[in-house]
Amino acid sequence: MNTFSKKNVVKYLQKNVKVSLNIVDAVKLDKDNFTLHYKSIIIHGKPKEIIDEVTKRKSMALVCEKYIGEDYPIEHFQRTYKNTSEVLTVFEISLE
Repeated sequence: MNTFSKKNVVKYLQKNVKVSLNIVDAVKLDKDNFTLHYKSIIIHGKPKEIIDEVTKRKSMALVCEKYIGEDYPIEHFQRTYKNTSEVLTVFEISLE
């Protein structure tokens, strides 16, 4: 099995290779039929590193809003982003 460190994954993605992303949502366990019901989608595209600091910050704010909620403490986001922005690498995927 080939294992990648985070550093190697970032270098690999920076080469603008093709990637796929599988998103699964609305998972429901059906115990009676011993199965799962879910919705999923597979996205194919090319990764592009977001270098622009304003775009990178906005992208991470949207992720926080999505998973924490619209009323997440902005002060916490600002402090955390300031402490991690130098090591944070963000990619967008251009769909093919």
